[in-house]
Amino acid sequence: MKNRYYPYTTLIILLIGVLLTGMGCRKFVQVDTPPNKITQANVFSTDKTATSVLTGILVDVQGFGPDMAEYAGLLSDEWKLWDGADYKRKSFYTNNAESTNDLDKNTGKLIWNAYYNLIFKCNSAIVGIKDNTQLSPFVQKQLLGEAYFIRAWLYFYLVNLWGDLPLALTTDPEVNRLLPRSAVSEVYNVITNDLLQAQELLADNYVDGRLTPYSPGGEQRVRPNKWVTSALLSRVYLYTGQLAKVEAEAEKIIANTTLFALKPLSEIFKKNNQEVIWQLQPVNTGYNTLEARRFNLSASPAGLSTSKQVHLSQFILNAFETGDQRRIIWVDSLIEGSNIYYYPAKMKIAEFDPSIKSPGAMNEYSMMLRLSEQYLIRAEARAKQGHLPEAIEDVDKIRERAGLPLIADTNPGISQEDLLNAILHERQTELFTEWGHRWFDIKRLGKADEIMSVVTPVKGGSWQTTDQLLPIPWDELMYNPNLTQTPGY
Repeated sequence: MKNRYYPYTTLIILLIGVLLTGMGCRKFVQVDTPPNKITQANVFSTDKTATSVLTGILVDVQGFGPDMAEYAGLLSDEWKLWDGADYKRKSFYTNNAESTNDLDKNTGKLIWNAYYNLIFKCNSAIVGIKDNTQLSPFVQKQLLGEAYFIRAWLYFYLVNLWGDLPLALTTDPEVNRLLPRSAVSEVYNVITNDLLQAQELLADNYVDGRLTPYSPGGEQRVRPNKWVTSALLSRVYLYTGQLAKVEAEAEKIIANTTLFALKPLSEIFKKNNQEVIWQLQPVNTGYNTLEARRFNLSASPAGLSTSKQVHLSQFILNAFETGDQRRIIWVDSLIEGSNIYYYPAKMKIAEFDPSIKSPGAMNEYSMMLRLSEQYLIRAEARAKQGHLPEAIEDVDKIRERAGLPLIADTNPGISQEDLLNAILHERQTELFTEWGHRWFDIKRLGKADEIMSVVTPVKGGSWQTTDQLLPIPWDELMYNPNLTQTPGY
């Protein structure tokens, strides 16, 4: 595959990636460097090379989406696993994750390593950009905001998988290697502070790969800006129970009808449409998104195999109400012999096509944040505050698009508890197989024991409350005496 995110930066990205990874792990030997080489000292000395650092980080983030969708979905009730699946997927599927150092058996270690390596790159970028007077002011602010935002994004997923975490916020390897686990509340404080700093720094407009603002209506929505930050901040406030702030951040986006609007189900995942708050441009030749490539069972190579090991579970299929257009448009099937396998078809174009050789030939990008989540976030915050009519109005926006009866018509006197359950159900059928929403939802709302005590035995495992969090990888415990293992492992 060819990297085509921003072609002119490809070599720079590769070199910078090596440098920044090293900065997080060890000190470099001081040697004289030819003036035409990229070094740790000069990587942030020009707008072009500094921009390439953050572009490279965004390329890495784009690759995390399919893994989070698959592995968090395996932990919950979204996927059914192929009979020939590998061991590491089976351990997640049966809610029996292991702490082993064997990468073939420990999916958690793969996620942990990938996310922390990228956090170290963000830390290096923050240090290199923060007080940098060599960069133009706009570029310096935009890139620093991107680094804070991406670090917050990464910690959000880590804290929801592991709970208490070591908080690596420096580039000092001696400090980072001996960090203890910080409480979930402390991690969320860092996430919130990073997002608030990003919000102050990032541009209002979407910008291109050279950080030039797009003309209205012609934007690629692939680099973070203030709206992207508000979208994640509203989610973080929801998870931490700051309900008035949830409404304020979600309202900023929903009220901006010039940029954002709900689109038909068949158009939501197309690149740069008004439903999109943030997408990332694929870096693949021959097909659109990694998500479609992995989960679309009809695309080449068709069927379940070592490259496609999951299909939709009966639990998610049963969750759709009669007449739900999302079941019709976003779910497809493959027949193999007497078996019918259902798969998510949100991202439609996955078949290998040699004509897809440039970003312009792609019609779908990887979805990171979208408008419908903001309606559901605001609905939940309103319902929890007792503002039921307003919450019903929000959730009905999503139901109306799905072709379903409106709660305002069928049950206008719905209780607060029933409305919150209806919102959870709407999140299940709207956001399925996207970035682990289902797994995080049932945990944060205290429903994991109720749901997984039924689901896990069907998957061939046995459920314990402690299965809600993953074990720390074994080698991390061996190298860092200040780390403690997750309870239950």
